[in-house]
Amino acid sequence: FSVSHREQGSIILPPRYLKSAIGLQFENEISALSKITLKEAKNLTIILGGAKVEDYLPLFNLLRNNKNKMLTAGVLANLLIMTKGKDLGYESAWVKNHDYLPLMPKLQPLYSKYSQQITLPLDFGLMTEKSKREDVTIDQAPYKYKILDIGPKTVALFKREINSSKFIFMKGPLGYSEFKEFGYATKEILSYLSLMSKKKKIFVVLGGGHLTTTMHKYKIPNTFAHISLSGGALIAYLSGDKLPGLDALEKSNK
Repeated sequence: FSVSHREQGSIILPPRYLKSAIGLQFENEISALSKITLKEAKNLTIILGGAKVEDYLPLFNLLRNNKNKMLTAGVLANLLIMTKGKDLGYESAWVKNHDYLPLMPKLQPLYSKYSQQITLPLDFGLMTEKSKREDVTIDQAPYKYKILDIGPKTVALFKREINSSKFIFMKGPLGYSEFKEFGYATKEILSYLSLMSKKKKIFVVLGGGHLTTTMHKYKIPNTFAHISLSGGALIAYLSGDKLPGLDALEKSNK
C-alpha cells in the first residue's frame, strides 16, 4: 500500500502479465481507510510535520471547507513562514541547500488563499553549538542555529485548536523526535491526541512510520481510530485520488 500511489513500472506492469493480489497489510489498510473520508469530515484539523512537503500539497484542497484547518511544523511551516518574507537564518540556508525552494511558488498562493485556516509556529527549539536545546520566538529570527522542534507556546496553541476539532489527521513528526530534547512537541501532541481519542472526543488518524516509532519510543497508548504505515499513498487515498498500484490490481482482476 505504501507505494501504490506511484506509477513505477515495478508496481503497475506485473499485474498486466501475472495473476496479482494485495497482501494482508494492504488489505488491513484498505479495510480501515474505506471507513474514513477526509472530504466529508467535519471540523477537520490536519497536523503536518516532517520533511515530505510535496506529498502534502493535495491536503490544501481540504481547506476549501472553511471549517477545516491546518497546523504546521517541520519543513512545511518553515517554507510557509519564508513565503511571507521572513528570514529564518540558518534554516533559510538549509532549505535552499536541500532543494526545497522550487516548492515556494506552489506554496505562496496556497498560503495567501487559506492563511486564516493555517496555523504557523510561534516559537522553535534550536540546537546550539553544545547540542543543547534553546527555545526562541519567531520574533527573534533570523537564527544562528538549526530548527529541530516547535516550542511550548506553539504546542499550547495546537492543543487549543485540537479542542475545537472533531476529526484529526496527523502526518509526520513535529520535530526531530529521534532525540529526546527535540521530541518534546511530537510527544506532547501525540499524548494529548491519545487522551482525547480515549475520551471519544475526537476521531484520530495517524500516518507514517515516524509517528509510530515515536509512540513506541515514548510509550504513548494507542487509542487512535487508525494508524497507517503509509505516507504519500495514505494522503492520496484519503484525498480521493486514484492509486495507480491499486488501479492496476483492479484491472488485472477484471
